[in-house]
Amino acid sequence: YSRRNNNNNNNKNNRSNEQPPQQTEFSPLPPLLTTTTNSPIPNISYYTCRHTYEDILIEEIQRHLLLQNNNNPPTDVTLYSPCPGLVCLQQSPSSSSSFFPDATYEPIYALQVLPRALPITAPSIKGLSNTLYDTLLSHTPPSTLQDLRNSDNRGALSLHGLVPGMFKGQKNPIMQRRMDKVTEGLVKRLKATFVAARAVKQNEEERGGKKW
Repeated sequence: YSRRNNNNNNNKNNRSNEQPPQQTEFSPLPPLLTTTTNSPIPNISYYTCRHTYEDILIEEIQRHLLLQNNNNPPTDVTLYSPCPGLVCLQQSPSSSSSFFPDATYEPIYALQVLPRALPITAPSIKGLSNTLYDTLLSHTPPSTLQDLRNSDNRGALSLHGLVPGMFKGQKNPIMQRRMDKVTEGLVKRLKATFVAARAVKQNEEERGGKKW
């Protein structure tokens, strides 16, 4: 009995000494925009890629911009990597050029494309979720919104949150838990509005349909 009791105590001590997984930090977190606080928001697109492939992806996008601009290097475009595994393309908001890539442009070396991104700010997690919801609805074409409202294809509308450390392959990047909370709040509001944002029922047969 005393031996078992000691083992229990040792197990308790071992558990008490266990530390929760530490988040890996960037110090400091990289800025995702090169604009100043009061400057107009530029046209922005983000491209994720495998870490160490940032320069190759930048060169690929540069070649595309040259072709779109009659082999003339664009002067109103900034192309850079704000953090490992991420490339940012910015165009001045005052630019009259029309060659900025849209959602149909998918570079070979890009893993994900986030076209025409919109930066937002809010003082809290709930505020970010609500601002994301309002921004999403106000910047989505009315025809797409109508299709979403009419769709009963559960699971067709899905989303996931990203933080800079993920692009480098870090297991516990800083801000991930907070981003998960923001995503949960946004999904909760979307589920109340769109059936397509709700989870597929276990007894529901898989059906094909439009994906957003």
